[in-house]
Amino acid sequence: MSDGPAVKRQKLTNGIAKLQRTTGTSRLFAPYRTIGLVSPTAVPFTSVPLGKTTFQITTSVGRSLQTYDLRKGLNLVFITRPQTPGPITATAAWKDKVYAAWSEGGKKGRRGIWVFKRGKREEELEIPRGWREDVKAFCCFGGWVVGVCETMLLVWKSGASELYTTLQGVSPVAFTRCISSLPTFLNKMIVGREDGSAEIWNVSSGKLIYTTLPPSTAYGAVTAIEPTPALSLVAIAYERGPLLIHDVRADETVIHLNIPAGAPVTSISFRTDSLGAGDDGQKPGVMATASAASGDVTLWDLNNGGRKAGVLRSAHASPSPDAPGGVSRVEFFAGQAVMVTSGLDNSLKTWIFDQMPRGQVPE
Repeated sequence: MSDGPAVKRQKLTNGIAKLQRTTGTSRLFAPYRTIGLVSPTAVPFTSVPLGKTTFQITTSVGRSLQTYDLRKGLNLVFITRPQTPGPITATAAWKDKVYAAWSEGGKKGRRGIWVFKRGKREEELEIPRGWREDVKAFCCFGGWVVGVCETMLLVWKSGASELYTTLQGVSPVAFTRCISSLPTFLNKMIVGREDGSAEIWNVSSGKLIYTTLPPSTAYGAVTAIEPTPALSLVAIAYERGPLLIHDVRADETVIHLNIPAGAPVTSISFRTDSLGAGDDGQKPGVMATASAASGDVTLWDLNNGGRKAGVLRSAHASPSPDAPGGVSRVEFFAGQAVMVTSGLDNSLKTWIFDQMPRGQVPE
């Protein structure tokens, strides 16, 4: 017979004990670091809004995904189970689901695409029988989910697991992992190729609508594509060339920005809270760019032809012969002055722009 009161068991959330805040502990001073694997792979993080107040960020740690909630700092809320049979090659968060493509590698290795919800595997998307190409990136928009492989695009409807169609085109040049939807263009998306061209596809009809060619064949492969907040304008970056703001409706370049050699832009994001640009910081038009070859994040003011507004130095470690580094992804949260970055230095960071008009670089 026990001499004292029974100890109440902690409630487990996804296998992790939910810690209760002790009365009298500080709400201001709280832990802000997570020990262990956070974002160690080249697979970019993916995010999704959770209501109107917070966001959830999902990173790949090899064969599992980790989801963090931004509401009270980067708190770990989900770890996916079971682990995928092979390393994860691409992820995408869409509404309440997270898509994860995995591959065992090689010509005989298995491949698949699993769908997780709240950390648990729910279903698996259909892929062609005997498929031997890795999915390099996803694009989710409207009622569609598109996976980018080397020679083909795989298309599913978002509410079904059966493969809808495959898209290939006539070009023998491989696709890059750069893909994006085109807001207000029904069923349209844009995807880059290794020769610098960018193709606009209608995923519903399976037709190639138009191909945007690079100004020079010396620019190399498309390394990043991101639609701007302004309709019909898309930012396109190249391996050995500039970054262009291109009007896809008129097929003409609006802004030309020179990028330092050796650090091609691999991630682009636009600030959408209508602030941050101009001398007083009260104008819209801020763009952030980052490179996997550098640990810096560059901020641009796109007004009056575009100019470099500032550089966030050493946001992540730069790659070296002894250790990986570089920025794998940069993203502004919709409607907020908050930016998130991840790097191959196994870190995930949030930045807030609260110094305007005194500076255009976050503290």
